[in-house]
Amino acid sequence: MKFLMFSLLFMTTSIAYAESDDGEKNLLKKAYEDVKGLNESGLYKPHVAIFSGVSDPVENDYDAAGLLAVEAGYQIKVPYGVGFEVSAQDFEKDDSTDLTRTQFFLKSSYNLGGETPVIKYSYVGLGLGVVTENSDNTAMYGAIMPNLGFDIPLSSLSEELSLGANLRYTATASNEADNYGLNGVVKYWF
Repeated sequence: MKFLMFSLLFMTTSIAYAESDDGEKNLLKKAYEDVKGLNESGLYKPHVAIFSGVSDPVENDYDAAGLLAVEAGYQIKVPYGVGFEVSAQDFEKDDSTDLTRTQFFLKSSYNLGGETPVIKYSYVGLGLGVVTENSDNTAMYGAIMPNLGFDIPLSSLSEELSLGANLRYTATASNEADNYGLNGVVKYWF
């Protein structure tokens, strides 16, 4: 009952805030007005990216391993993006029960924007997909991957190239290992 009351209170104050107009643009209206369609000034921005870094399992005594991923995606509306990622990892264990994992994710992202130097190139995202594992047999499991990162364009060299970092947590339906990942990212924007 307390949860219901709190939720109702939160929703009514949120709606009242969104509907109030005191002559200045409130935050919710401003965020909605910043959404732009693809047909406005060539905002369609496809990209390919390479992620390379380290992945650290949180369960079952596996050692940290390298992560290599490739992503193809595009900006469907400013500030929203979608993509498809394929990644591979090989986790080792002292008892020779190694784990080879291949991940396939459909990803979405929200680019924060603004005027603050690093924040304006930052994003938060969510990936949903499947993970194949081969420790002693091949199996496939559902997975979810919240992530955040940034991509800073190298305007001195090229507007199309950006460098960044990505932090992620991959949770799977498998009994093996969920993992954290920290990666460097190179993106080429077409």
